[in-house]
Amino acid sequence: MVGRLVERLSFARGDVVAEDAPVNRTLMAKAGGWLFLGGGALVLVVLVLPHDQRISEPGLLAVSGACFVTAVFVLLRFDRLPLGAFEVLAGVASALVTAARLFAEEGGESGTGVQALYLWVVLYASFFFVRRRALLQVGWIALLYAAVLASEPASSATVTLWTVTIGGLLVAALVIGVLRDRVLDLVERLAAAARTDPLTGLLNRRGFDELLAREIQRSRRTKRPLSLLIGDLDGFKQVNDRHGHPAGDRVLRRAALLLPDGNRATDTAARVGGEEFAVVVPETDEKGAFVLAERLRHTVAAAFATADPPLTISFGIVSFPSHGNDQEQLLHRADEALYAAKRLGRNRSVVHHPAVVGASQRPAR
Repeated sequence: MVGRLVERLSFARGDVVAEDAPVNRTLMAKAGGWLFLGGGALVLVVLVLPHDQRISEPGLLAVSGACFVTAVFVLLRFDRLPLGAFEVLAGVASALVTAARLFAEEGGESGTGVQALYLWVVLYASFFFVRRRALLQVGWIALLYAAVLASEPASSATVTLWTVTIGGLLVAALVIGVLRDRVLDLVERLAAAARTDPLTGLLNRRGFDELLAREIQRSRRTKRPLSLLIGDLDGFKQVNDRHGHPAGDRVLRRAALLLPDGNRATDTAARVGGEEFAVVVPETDEKGAFVLAERLRHTVAAAFATADPPLTISFGIVSFPSHGNDQEQLLHRADEALYAAKRLGRNRSVVHHPAVVGASQRPAR
């Protein structure tokens, strides 16, 4: 649930909206479609309720029809629209509100208040667009509304009406933008907590699975290698047996601090099981991954050399695509390589290879 919220709310991070994710596009289309439908319906209400007969009924009918047609178009064709098109649609909505205001006030009656629908556009833009784009929408509305008022008979209240209306829209845009940013920050924190191991502060299994899936997709797209280390602390059970689980937790926290020390900024460590860790290593083949695993292995061994009992770590190493074409294959073969490292004496790094894995599974003579 939190993951879906992050996806739906993360659109505010891009230039106009966020990355081109279908769920973002769907949410924007649904909201925009309902706004156009609602606007078209309210314009019809103006015609149904008692009104000055001098207003332009054909003009309002045209505006209402344009709203309905646009709503249907957006809801049916949103998957083929670039995300920037939603900004254009917001501008079209403001133009339709302006046209409705002109037609509704044509008879000299100023009580319809159609210009209040500008607020809908501002709320939509402030929630879905980055702040500068939302403010551009307010500026566009300011120009349109100024043109409307300039076309009407001069009045001492004209400047006041424009100032109060646009000032109110500007404040609404800023407030909604601040509230949206607050919601984004809260959701991001919840999402981070859901993907973080509370004991070590590393990614948990869920966060690791999501990260590995993304890195495999990126590696497949860029044709660059990707490696994975699966490590398991040797003899960890003895720590719990001799000193209890609090001592085991301290060992895990210390090991978690050691693993990132040997990594590049692009590498990511995770705790994927009780005493099992993983390191995702982008842009690195199996040879480079082996060098990294050995460095981490020596770091852990040195740090726990005087512990009771002394602890080491064993690593199984695989690379994409040479050891597997998907996440399941990579994890399975990494586990095989780790098992081979354990069977071959622990405190070692093993790159997956059928000969090594097969030899480690033969019964000792």
